[in-house]
Amino acid sequence: MTLDKTWEECLRMWKWIDSEVEESYDDESPVEALKEDWMEKHGHDIVYNCFFCEYAKVKSGVKNFYYGNDACHDFCPVLEVDPDFDCCDDDCNFESNPKAFYRKLVELNKKRLG
Repeated sequence: MTLDKTWEECLRMWKWIDSEVEESYDDESPVEALKEDWMEKHGHDIVYNCFFCEYAKVKSGVKNFYYGNDACHDFCPVLEVDPDFDCCDDDCNFESNPKAFYRKLVELNKKRLG
């Protein structure tokens, strides 16, 4: 998948998730289930149900890819736009604060596109 397609699909998925969830969650976030549902409906089977992780996995060529390893951080396309980005950051954690996470992705995509 190209870099542009990776961003496009990720934003498309998160826009849908944004429309399906509440503002934030302390416990029992439905985000993982929503990601799985979206992936299944759209025919994707990718690592962590995350387009950015999948992109990093493919680009790195690492067989034992996992979130947090060097390959994940070295090849994550979001880090090209914002080297300090962390999808688990408290302010925009993808699972506990999915609406803020989507807003952050939209902001970073605008920055990426210049």
